[in-house]
Amino acid sequence: MFEFGTFDGKTSANLAANLGTEADILTIDIEPTRWMRLPIGKKDLKFVQKERVGIKTSGVPNILQLYGDTARFDFSPWYGTRDLVFVDACHEYEYVRNDTEIAFRLSHPRGLIIWHDYGTWAGVTRAFKRLPLARPTLSSSQANSWNLDLLPRT
Repeated sequence: MFEFGTFDGKTSANLAANLGTEADILTIDIEPTRWMRLPIGKKDLKFVQKERVGIKTSGVPNILQLYGDTARFDFSPWYGTRDLVFVDACHEYEYVRNDTEIAFRLSHPRGLIIWHDYGTWAGVTRAFKRLPLARPTLSSSQANSWNLDLLPRT
């Protein structure tokens, strides 16, 4: 599993608890003291400027915390290896497009990619709406207060 946007680590910690110790979970977030390559808005700054990344993943042995700007990070060691990719990092259009392209590279051919915040953040919604032109197998669903958008790779 690969998660874009660790924040406090709650998603990765929950997945680790439910998937068990055999699950290999990678999560990436930018270090709070670093600046991002692509532009971000004021609403996203509060998610970037935090005291500590992944506080809820401390001591979980099957979670590997990666640090870096997803627009600059080298993801190539994990291309084609992920069963599940969860895209929930920066909500700006340019970053969502960037992270989405990388998510497709990370996912193995029968993997699943999930986007968070569709319909809530304009950048996520705009980037996701442009996918059907290039990815005709697109489907989406909403569950409770989470907006989840699913795209199985074929």
